[in-house]
Amino acid sequence: MMESGCEEVTLEAEVTNKGALALYGRLGFIRAKRLYRYYLNGVDAFRLKLLFPRPDLGLDPMMMLGDERDGQHMDSPYL
Repeated sequence: MMESGCEEVTLEAEVTNKGALALYGRLGFIRAKRLYRYYLNGVDAFRLKLLFPRPDLGLDPMMMLGDERDGQHMDSPYL
């Protein structure tokens, strides 16, 4: 994906899906945002992102998140 110019991969996972959240965390995904009542059953989700660095621009992947952080630290257990 990086070779084709992809800068990030985004997905959503239910906040109660501890197995999926642990797996994605081990793969390098970060919690970018909490999506309240995202699913039809009313359960919240986390928007997870895997950011690819842009060595040609010298950008830090964490700086690419912009407004989606909502002022919360992404590693916070309270997201």
